[in-house]
Amino acid sequence: MRKDLLTVVLSVICAFSVLIAATSYQNTRQRLQRLQMTDEADTIEDYIAKMDEADREASGEAEEETGPTPTPGPTPTIVITNPAAPVLTLVTDRLEIQAGGSFNNIGQVSDITDDKDDRYTLFRRIQIHGNYNTSVPGEYLLQYLCSDTDGNLSPVRDFTLVVK
Repeated sequence: MRKDLLTVVLSVICAFSVLIAATSYQNTRQRLQRLQMTDEADTIEDYIAKMDEADREASGEAEEETGPTPTPGPTPTIVITNPAAPVLTLVTDRLEIQAGGSFNNIGQVSDITDDKDDRYTLFRRIQIHGNYNTSVPGEYLLQYLCSDTDGNLSPVRDFTLVVK
């Protein structure tokens, strides 16, 4: 009797696991189809804009373009269009160091918040795009963003590292 009950319980658990895996696979496949733009996007902003456009088209909310989007000034105001998106805050948007000095790229994030995920989870999901070399003088642009466990992306934050 116990063996039969155990067999039934294990069968239900396996069926449930297969169902979850299939759903996850389907969601991932659909998301990848919408995001087939890796080769087309030159910057993170292009990538996010294309992803937003794909999301709008998928939900039937596509809009006509009315003209070029204005470029933000030197101190852009962050407008969060998705209230569920993580909010990433940098210590500063520009840092100068001496050539050969040390630089901690993740240390430039002062805070990150989200409606569901905790700080620890979000810090592990931070993405930093851009290259830099602390031994070679120059200006290096790094772009910070984060995705939460629901797939929402934070606005991209630009950070300039100046090596003198």
